[in-house]
Amino acid sequence: MNVDDLRQMLVIAKYSFTVHVRSRRFYTLLGITGLLALATLLASWAFMDVSKTTALDLATTWVAILKFLTVLSALFFGPQAIAKEFQEKTGYFLLPTPVKREVIFMGKYIAALAVSLSVVLLYWVFAVVHMYTAFARVPPEVAMSVGLSLLYTASLLALTFFISSLFRSGTTAIAISAVLYFFVLNTVSFLLMLAGVEPWFMIDYVSGVINNVLMEPYPPHVVEQTAGGITLRLYYPRLDVSVAVMAAYIAVCLIAGALIFRRREMR
Repeated sequence: MNVDDLRQMLVIAKYSFTVHVRSRRFYTLLGITGLLALATLLASWAFMDVSKTTALDLATTWVAILKFLTVLSALFFGPQAIAKEFQEKTGYFLLPTPVKREVIFMGKYIAALAVSLSVVLLYWVFAVVHMYTAFARVPPEVAMSVGLSLLYTASLLALTFFISSLFRSGTTAIAISAVLYFFVLNTVSFLLMLAGVEPWFMIDYVSGVINNVLMEPYPPHVVEQTAGGITLRLYYPRLDVSVAVMAAYIAVCLIAGALIFRRREMR
C-alpha cells in the first residue's frame, strides 16, 4: 500500500465517518449509551454501600454492561458497511473508480471504528466521573480495562466487517451477526468449558479480561468446583493470550474480508 492508497483511505474514512455521525443510528446509540450509564448509576446507588465497597468494585459494576454496548456498536456500524454496496447497488458508483477495493474496505473500517470507539469512550467517561466523585480517585487498573475494551471493540468490529463481506444483504449480515454475538458464541464457549476445554480462541471468552484486570488479585487460570459428585473446570482467560487473540482477530478478519470484497462482483 503506497502513499496514494493511504491518502485515499483517509478520504474514504473521513466521508464514511461523516455519514455515520449524521445518521439516526449514531444518535440512537448515543441515547442507549446514556440510558445504560444512567441505569448503572442508579443501580449502584440502590444496591451498593460506598462505605463497604472499593473503587475497583464500582468499576466492575460499570464493566458488567460494557460488553453489551460493544456488541451494539458493532451491530450498528459493521454489518451494512460492505454488504449494502451490493444490496443498494451503490457499488456501481464507487467500485469502478481507480481506488482499490481493499482501500475502500479499510477506509470504511477506520470510520466505523472511530465512531464505535467514541461511543465506548463516552461510556467510560461516565464511569470515571462516577468513580472519582464517589472515591476521589480512579484506580490505575481502570486504564488497562479501558485499553482492553477498546481492543475488544476493534476486534469485534473487524469480525463484523468480515461477516458483512460474505453477504449481499445488509439485513442478512445484521441478523447473522446478532445471532452469533448474542447466542452462538456464548453457547459454544459454555459447552467447551463444560467439556473441560478452554475456549481460548473464542472472542467472547477472551473479552473476560476487561473485567478480570479489575480484580485483586487477578483470578487463577483454572478453578475446579465440585457439585453433586461432578467436578467442573472454570477457566479465566490469560491476559497475554487474550491480547494476542484479539489482535489476531483484527488482522485475520480484515485481511480475509478485504480479499473477499476485492473478488466479489456486482450483479
